[in-house]
Amino acid sequence: MYFRIVIVSIALLGFGFLAQASDTHNLYHTDLKKFYSLKKEAGSSPKYFKYIRDKMSDYYSNSQPKCNASLFDRLKENSVAFENNPTDYIIHALVVSDIAMHKNERMKITPLIHRMEQKIKRIKDKNLLVFAEQVIGLYYLDAGKNETAIHYTINALNSAKELKDTVNYQVLYYTISSIYYADGNYQKSEEYLLKTIYYEQFGFDEVHYNNMMALALLAEHKRGKPQDAMAIYLDLMDEVAEQDKAVFYNNLGRLYYELSDYSKAEKSLLISEKYAKISRNDLLESAYANLSDCYSKTKNFERSYHYLVLKDSVVSAQKKVESLAELEELKKQDLIKIQNLQKKNAQEKLLHEQTKTVRLVLSLIFLVVLLASVILFALRLRLKNRTLVRISFDKMKQSPLIEKEVVLSESFRKISPLLLAKFEQILHEKEIFKDPDLTVQKLAKRLGTNVKDLSQTINGHYGMPFRTLINEKRIELAKHMLIEEKYLNYSMAGIAESVGYASKTSFYKHFKEITGVTPSNFQSYALKLVQDEKELTTQNSELLPD
Repeated sequence: MYFRIVIVSIALLGFGFLAQASDTHNLYHTDLKKFYSLKKEAGSSPKYFKYIRDKMSDYYSNSQPKCNASLFDRLKENSVAFENNPTDYIIHALVVSDIAMHKNERMKITPLIHRMEQKIKRIKDKNLLVFAEQVIGLYYLDAGKNETAIHYTINALNSAKELKDTVNYQVLYYTISSIYYADGNYQKSEEYLLKTIYYEQFGFDEVHYNNMMALALLAEHKRGKPQDAMAIYLDLMDEVAEQDKAVFYNNLGRLYYELSDYSKAEKSLLISEKYAKISRNDLLESAYANLSDCYSKTKNFERSYHYLVLKDSVVSAQKKVESLAELEELKKQDLIKIQNLQKKNAQEKLLHEQTKTVRLVLSLIFLVVLLASVILFALRLRLKNRTLVRISFDKMKQSPLIEKEVVLSESFRKISPLLLAKFEQILHEKEIFKDPDLTVQKLAKRLGTNVKDLSQTINGHYGMPFRTLINEKRIELAKHMLIEEKYLNYSMAGIAESVGYASKTSFYKHFKEITGVTPSNFQSYALKLVQDEKELTTQNSELLPD
């Protein structure tokens, strides 16, 4: 019963902490349930993992405001749940990576990327492998580890080629181009960018404009071929969307400026200014700066100064807006911090008081249970020792120091009567077992026989080996000495030496093996039994008539 109480106490001890985390764990359970629900919805489509990634990312984004836990702590906790399933782990890691990319916090998932690198070795789904290696490559590109980035992206490209997945070629070639660009290898970057443009026919032709703009900038600034860049700009002129015209004409104007065609530069930059005022105020500073430079080259210093002033006014206005925005943001953050701190302090205080009370009650319960357990154990041990001493004491009274012959079948008895008589005489009369150096070889020589015959005689008559018999004789004698009055002033070491033990340790060991209790316990309980018998005898004698 007391074991049940201990278990209940331990369970209650953890209840306070479990209750505190229950809301978060319920959310984790809901997250996992959502993941497997989406996996079922996706079915067996080759790109099922993209469906799960997109839907799961939206789910996390929409549910996060309702959760007190940090988003990335929550994602990390959920990732652990998929540890034993490499495929599910990779899919969930793609979700985490997608969220980190949109929040511009990809470096927060470094441990997750390292685990992905280990898990992809066990992925058999080539489509998933292509996507996972592409994500790992992008991570290392952001981390500035271009060699590792190119390794994973090339692996993804090779897997895509095995699948004949031409749609992915475009994305992967563009990534490889970006890596070579970041590494300063502009020739290679241009080579893969051209491959990207070629594969637009199989993938996303809507990104053609962006690809061509990248190629133009690469030709102009990194490859030193402004004429090639100009040809690309002129080809793209009819494809430019309204929202892109401010950037397009600003870049075109700057290119005309570099080619010393200041008239066309002016026209392009004025168009850029027009569209920047409509939808891209952030580009006004660049447009005004370029126009100021352009008018300076044509010696129109009045216009040049005019646009320089406009540029400075835009910069000042932007700085003012930014400063006000920063101030408002700081105020907002300070207010949120104060509110969160007050809320946290109130919760911590309440939780502390509750935990303190629960711990105090549980500690008292635990101590009571522990004390009861110790007392019960001590009582059981005491009862066990008393029983063992009683059994040993009764045997000692029945046949003190005399062993009865063990009845064995004739087939097991190889006894020499003469040798047995000589052995018993020397055993009982001479008490040879008191010799601490006694061995069967030494005794056989003393009796004028060999070890084999002596051992067979002892085994056959007593039903035990020589060494066991000697130890039993010694312990039997020790038991008598422990309760006889004339030996009560002997120490345990003295009694051990008197019965033939060279060390107190060996004495204690054999005493416990034979009787089940220690010499001290035996003496304590046996003396009480002797005293009880004396008192009983006295009472009986008083009751008898004279």
